[in-house]
Amino acid sequence: LVTGVIQTNDGKIWIGADHGGIAILNKVTGEIQPVLNDPDDPQSLVNNNVNNLFLDSNGGIWVATIKSGVSYYHHSSSRFRHVKYDKKISAYNDMSSFAEDGSGNLWIGTNGQGLLKYNLRERAFKPLSSQVSANQPNVVVSLLNDSQGNIWVGTYLKGLHILKDGRLKPFALNEHSAAMSIWELYEDSNGMIWIGTINNGVYRYNPNDQSVFQISMSNGLMANYVTCIEEDDLGNIWLGTG
Repeated sequence: LVTGVIQTNDGKIWIGADHGGIAILNKVTGEIQPVLNDPDDPQSLVNNNVNNLFLDSNGGIWVATIKSGVSYYHHSSSRFRHVKYDKKISAYNDMSSFAEDGSGNLWIGTNGQGLLKYNLRERAFKPLSSQVSANQPNVVVSLLNDSQGNIWVGTYLKGLHILKDGRLKPFALNEHSAAMSIWELYEDSNGMIWIGTINNGVYRYNPNDQSVFQISMSNGLMANYVTCIEEDDLGNIWLGTG
């Protein structure tokens, strides 16, 4: 099961897989390099159960794993560095998603601990504000930092939230959205926010007029389980469904 795909600054494709580690595809030669955990090498990939991949603004690669925290890789060191929220309790290190803000923080979504805030310069987790801590859901599936500096938070069975001006608030797509599962978040080149859901298709939110449009099986979508969203060079939006 492929769980994440990114293209790094050198043009290579990193492909993460559940129980499969990472495969690095060289598009020029066609060569595929496997990247796996080596129990005898503490600087190898921390776990082969990869949940997600993220490329930060400095070209660093963040690998979310199941119950083993995060592995970080940069080409300048060619080794992995590991980040764990709690070194003793593995369940606290079940990571799912990433978003980088404009203040040097990496926001990490987790399965059980909600949102985590990691300062990239200090290499340390930072406490959340009391308002965010009190209102955040436990299971965060997807994250997006949009062009306006808002952090969108997709959850499992707790709907969509938005972190804006330091406050986390629920974001209603319709009268039933508070119990939705939000699997994927994407901003297109026109600033539209696309929200992929489990069982409810995809929603497009227009920040300019605050309108919401739903696409589902009732109006042409192949399936209501939307797992990935991408825009091509012509401005077409492609949806992956399950």
